[in-house]
Amino acid sequence: MSKINNLLIEKTKEIVMFNSDGSARWSAQDVSAPKISVTSEAQEKLDAMQNVISKLFRGKKADIEFTTAFFSLDIQAAQSGTTVNEFSETNPVVVPWRDEVKVGGTASAPSATITLTHVPVGTVGSEVTHIYIKNIDNSLGKKFSVGAEADADHFTVSASTKTITLPVGADIKDTDTVVVYYDYSATAGASVTNTSTSDSEAGRLCLFVQFKDICNEEIKYSGVIEFPSAQVAPDCEIGLAFDDTYTIQLSANKKYCSSADELFTTYIPE
Repeated sequence: MSKINNLLIEKTKEIVMFNSDGSARWSAQDVSAPKISVTSEAQEKLDAMQNVISKLFRGKKADIEFTTAFFSLDIQAAQSGTTVNEFSETNPVVVPWRDEVKVGGTASAPSATITLTHVPVGTVGSEVTHIYIKNIDNSLGKKFSVGAEADADHFTVSASTKTITLPVGADIKDTDTVVVYYDYSATAGASVTNTSTSDSEAGRLCLFVQFKDICNEEIKYSGVIEFPSAQVAPDCEIGLAFDDTYTIQLSANKKYCSSADELFTTYIPE
């Protein structure tokens, strides 16, 4: 078998963090600009003239960084030191919601009611506390409060039918748009909560990298760079625009209670 030495890195196929039981904690397959930076603290021994006699390097660690285009709840959970909360019929979660509803009807007879997307939850009879008429510049306009009866200043809500009866005599037109904020109980979906006290996720990290031979690019190698102990950095910047990307940072150290000093190992099977 020939010695594997000089290779070209073609791409990083996947980055995975594993739990202690061997299960995958999270996976990133859309990976760009991955890099590993190894740093250490230098300690110098000087003579009387301040010349360097010797230098020791201590506290070696590795920092890993990569960028992805995907908004990942799994990675957000790892950064937050929590888990993804999956909604279900047995685990409903109260979620804030926003509806925009066109009044409809006709100019001479605007609709008296509007229908919400979801069943609102809260104090019975006041599951929706306020509604707003949207201005032509998209800002919130006139505000109305919930009441026992619909009048010029109040509306009523019937949660079971998702119906709001609009204020009566408030000059609401068929072309108006009503903005409604309320909470509802979601039984499908997921959430991640970032708290100020949780530590970010730590575990075994593997970078699956594809290499190719410098002399024959048809020869490819599937390599793995393994970090026995890595931790996701809690610092993050979450862009909320369509073209934003997300930079993930991790730090790796030797396992403190392990006799091995392994920081990371690169495996390239032939």
